[in-house]
Amino acid sequence: MQRKVLPEINVTDRPAPLLVGRDPGTNENMVGRPFVGDAGEVLDRTLALAGLRRQDVNLTNRVPWQPPGNDFHKHDPKHVMIGLEELLSLIEELQPSLIIGLGNEACYDLIDGWPGSSIHGAKGALDRRGYFWQRKGLPCPVLSTVHPAAILYQTMPNKMLLEIDMLRARAYLIGDLPITPFPKSRICTHPSQLYELHEQDLVSFDIEVTWGGSKLLCIAFYGEKMESPLVVLERDFEWCLQFLLSDVPKLAHNGQFDTHFLQYKMDVGVRNYAHDTSVLHWAMYPELAGKSETGGEVKGGMTRKSLAFLASQHLNVEWWKEYTEDLNRMAELNGRDVWVTRKLFDIMYPEATEMNVLRQYRTSMDMIPTLNLMQSRGLKINNTLRKARLKALESRQTGLQESSRKSGLQYIEQNGLDGYLVEKQCVCCGGGETARDQCWRCAGFQKKPAKKDWVDWIEEQNVSDEYKYTLRTQLSEMKAPEVGPEWLAPCKTCDGQGKIGTYVFNPMSPSQMGELLFTWLRVPKHLAGRDGINANEETMKKILEWSRG
Repeated sequence: MQRKVLPEINVTDRPAPLLVGRDPGTNENMVGRPFVGDAGEVLDRTLALAGLRRQDVNLTNRVPWQPPGNDFHKHDPKHVMIGLEELLSLIEELQPSLIIGLGNEACYDLIDGWPGSSIHGAKGALDRRGYFWQRKGLPCPVLSTVHPAAILYQTMPNKMLLEIDMLRARAYLIGDLPITPFPKSRICTHPSQLYELHEQDLVSFDIEVTWGGSKLLCIAFYGEKMESPLVVLERDFEWCLQFLLSDVPKLAHNGQFDTHFLQYKMDVGVRNYAHDTSVLHWAMYPELAGKSETGGEVKGGMTRKSLAFLASQHLNVEWWKEYTEDLNRMAELNGRDVWVTRKLFDIMYPEATEMNVLRQYRTSMDMIPTLNLMQSRGLKINNTLRKARLKALESRQTGLQESSRKSGLQYIEQNGLDGYLVEKQCVCCGGGETARDQCWRCAGFQKKPAKKDWVDWIEEQNVSDEYKYTLRTQLSEMKAPEVGPEWLAPCKTCDGQGKIGTYVFNPMSPSQMGELLFTWLRVPKHLAGRDGINANEETMKKILEWSRG
């Protein structure tokens, strides 16, 4: 998706926007200004794209101190509190025309209800970016977006998302992005209310189900000629199910889920399911794949096409995706979903036509019935073969792990790498205060000796009969014949220390493997990922390719 740099806009007639980052990095600390490193260069280019210059905006950070190791979790809690006080004071002083929160930490205290139990666990920036949030006490809205540093770690989709949001900021600042209010949804109370659906050229539909997908809660409909969405609750499902069988063209967002549920849970097929905004978006912007955070992290997922995400590209509506157990509120959310879906289609379909991607779109739509059928039937699995292959894979994995452990441990022991040295209790004496000074295992006993064991031990000693007699006499006079302390020496294995140093190496530990590779074997550090010294799966793949080259 190519974007042209837009002409600069005149912002002198209004207060400058305020951009809020996380905290200073090393470069910022040295210079004393925010965003002067690599992330600052990214920000400058993105501002320029939207026709803004650095001197047109104010820049600050949520916390004005750099944390140890650039780890936000290591901030002094007092610094976090002081940072918020200073930020709110700065906002009160500047009275900005728009606040732009760059990343989770910047957004957490500026936007009510931002996900996360605390600022240290703030999350959701990918899902909630691109929206203008109103908070009581602030003089202007807060636009949420990703931090420019995220582009340095993962260019796509973060680069495109930051660009989209800066263009939204531009449109807002020049008055070209007014907020569009949601219409109030109507609850269907009589079958006659469904007649207007048959008068529409295209009707968007959406279902809401219980968590886990076991029960249908409500179905919503909206057509462009309707004043507001129509929501049908559980008691009246039979009315609307008949409409789903009509020939009126229907539109959904991620309708594969809805049509599969209706077909195989409710035994109702959806006739003339003609369009789908999620499939349309996928045909238009396949490069906007990313990680999904809604409903939990999906690491590595490539499904950045939620309805809220599409709305953040094409509309200016308030955030509405707050799920609840209250049926009336769910019905309102259901109605907003279909309204947004219909509005999005009117914007996206002409764009898709201009982009010449309708052929890809139609091909994907034609696949949905087959995919639904495959989902309902499932895949036939040879369970015996599956278990055999799992066992073979586990055996191979165990063998490779042991081979890696031995190779790594050999290098560690030969070079005496103390970082892998772990003190453990002596396997001979057990480390007890008495046992380490009087080790019965070093004396040749298989178990802690009792009186009869000492009798046998005396007979085995290569000494004179006279001395054996003396030992037997001493043994008979002992109050605790199971000890015999004057005959036992300190443990030879640990030299009476009770602990021994053992080299330990776990090739499945990203930190241990990373230290071995990057610190001791001197593998180039640029092959490491964003976690630095850690050696995760992606890092190991890069190292393997590098070693072959």
